[in-house]
Formats: sequence, C-alpha cells, structure tokens
Amino acid sequence: MLIPYTPVALVAAGGAPPYSWTISSGFLPAGLTLSQSSVNGTPSKIGTWAFTVRVIDSAGATIAAKKSIAVSGRLAVSQRCPSSKPCQVEAGCVNVCGKFGTIVGGVAPLKYSLAAGTLPTNMALNGLSLSGAFPAPATRGGNMSWNFTATVIDSLGVTSTVSASFFVFSHIAFSGSSYTCDGPINGGCSSSLPYTLGTPGLATPTVKVTVLSTTPSPMTATDLPPGYAYSITARSGTVTVSFPVIGCSIYQFDHIWVLSLVLVDQSQCSASAKCASTPAKVTVTLTNTC
Repeated sequence: MLIPYTPVALVAAGGAPPYSWTISSGFLPAGLTLSQSSVNGTPSKIGTWAFTVRVIDSAGATIAAKKSIAVSGRLAVSQRCPSSKPCQVEAGCVNVCGKFGTIVGGVAPLKYSLAAGTLPTNMALNGLSLSGAFPAPATRGGNMSWNFTATVIDSLGVTSTVSASFFVFSHIAFSGSSYTCDGPINGGCSSSLPYTLGTPGLATPTVKVTVLSTTPSPMTATDLPPGYAYSITARSGTVTVSFPVIGCSIYQFDHIWVLSLVLVDQSQCSASAKCASTPAKVTVTLTNTC
C-alpha cells in the first residue's frame, strides 16, 4: 500500500526573491514531483533516490544542494501462528521457538507492545518473537494454550497488529529416575519403562544408551555368548528393555549392566539442540540359576 508523501516546502535565504527551483541532476522518487517550491505526491517504488536541487533567484544567482530521499514499503505483518493452526512448542524451549510473525516494510525504529491476551509465564516480547523459556503445563503429560495480540508501530506512526496462538506440550520425560530388569541367565529379562510423550503423535523417539558399568568389569566377548545383543526401543509412551537368554554353559555367573537412557524428541529446545529427557538409570541383573 502506498503512502502519500507529506508536502515539503523548499526554502532559500538571501539573494533576490522570488526563487525558481529545479532538479538539475538525478531523480526524485517515482511518484513525487517538484511543483514551484514544493515536493509532493505518492511514491510508487521502494528505494533510495539521489538528486541535486538547484535554486535561481530573480537576479540570476544560483546555488545547488545534493539531497536524497529513501522510500520504504508500508508497514505490514504476516502471521505465523494463527488460532486455526497454533504453533506447537515443547515446554522448556528457549528463545528459538517463539517467532509468531514477520515484518515487511515500515520505517525504523519499530516499537512493539502487547495489545491483548497474555504472554506465556515469564516470557517477553522480542520483536515478533517470544524470549525466554516456554513454561511447563500444570500436569505431567498435559498441555496449555496461550493466545495474545501484539502491536507494531513504526517511526511514521503506521500501526499493524498480529494475533498469535501457541500450543505448549509437556517436555519428554521418563516417569521415574531408576528402573530394574531382573531375570535368570537361562531366561533373560524384559522391562517396560513408561515415559511422557513429548511431540504429540511422535511414536518413536530416539533412545541414547550409555553403559555406566558392567559385571564382570569390564565385560568382554568371552563373558557372553557369541553374538549376544540386547535391545532397547521406545514406542508410544513405553521404553522396552530386553536382554535375551545367556544360557547355562560356560557363562555360569551373574551378569550385571548399569545403563543410562536418554530420550531424544524431534522438536527443538534451543539453538541446534533437540529436546531430550533427563537420564534414567536402568540396572539389568541376570542371575546365575544354573
């Protein structure tokens, strides 16, 4: 949208009035004209326009001055998080998940304010983004919605508003901090570890496994049957830990693993970092019952 240019009167001092004004080189912005001693009109193109204005008095004396005019587009805001499709954010996301609009045009500096609604607890406006960490819902596995409207005003007084909706879901987390998987060496063991889903609908988050200790220590290939391998998988709110049968042959002693498990969601929690749970410790004990 084009904004009419407030007429500017050209002024000279001294010499012998009346004065005559011309543009001696360069160009006024497209859409503006010099009429007698006034520049006015409606700019039609964005850009910076350089020109030289020359004034001649009635005695023929002349003087020139180089000037420029910058033309910006009218302030406009595009919406990223409408109420019909709220932005989904994992609780705990810091600074990188809160963008709710994009600005086009306008003349700096810009001022931002909250026009209606409520910002997420302990968060603040930073342009058309939210700064701070998204708060956790009141209950584990719960969610919360935030709706508000922000206003932007540029230095010319042009105003634009944008509404935003955020759907905040719980941070991915194990239901507990310590688990066990116990069984005999000739039977193996399997345990189910419940966790709170992070991203809604994400069936299979990644599980990062770290072996903290083993018994015997360190456990080597000769302490286990050839090809022995355990499995740890996450699906739809449950991590399944499975250690298969070792058997009663030359491996007749207790086998113990202490593992650290971390669930990695697919949503972003900070710059270049996906959301991850706090570690859960799993102690696996396969007892010699042979």
